Amino acid sequence: MNREEQITLEYLKARYGENAIPMPKHEDPPDILVNSSIAVEVRRLNQYFFESEDPEELESLSVSLERAFEEVLKSFDNLYDGESYWVSVYYQRPLNSGFSKIKREMKLALQKFLNSKISDFPHEISVNPEITFTLYKSNIGNGKLFPVAGSSDFDAGGGNIRVYADNIRHCISE
Repeated sequence: MNREEQITLEYLKARYGENAIPMPKHEDPPDILVNSSIAVEVRRLNQYFFESEDPEELESLSVSLERAFEEVLKSFDNLYDGESYWVSVYYQRPLNSGFSKIKREMKLALQKFLNSKISDFPHEISVNPEITFTLYKSNIGNGKLFPVAGSSDFDAGGGNIRVYADNIRHCISE
């Protein structure tokens, strides 16, 4: 059982006692049976990107891209000489490159920034058509050339009712 299924089972057991039974591991619903008559399928409500043939959880790209971003920024720590720049990443789907190429593009964009001796902040640089960095001058003494300032997924729609409806409809049909 995954974490969400375990939480749901614990809740149902507290409410229905031993009448809440986890179903054996399999691919088909349900995850839990209650009172031998109620089938419960547990799903996280993830936001999906529907532009491709197979809907993609926004989370799957976000986690990978943000890890790559942090790894690239960390690779510049050995160049820290007292000056520092906060970096935010902004991105949108679909990404037209694999992560190894994206990491190279990120490094190249940051290296070009360093070589250009920019003094006007905040400063925006395009990594590729889908990814942009915004850099801010940082306080000295943090030990990192490029600390992470944040990230924004332009496909994430948080408080939008249509986003919720589309993603709930996708979960139900699945």
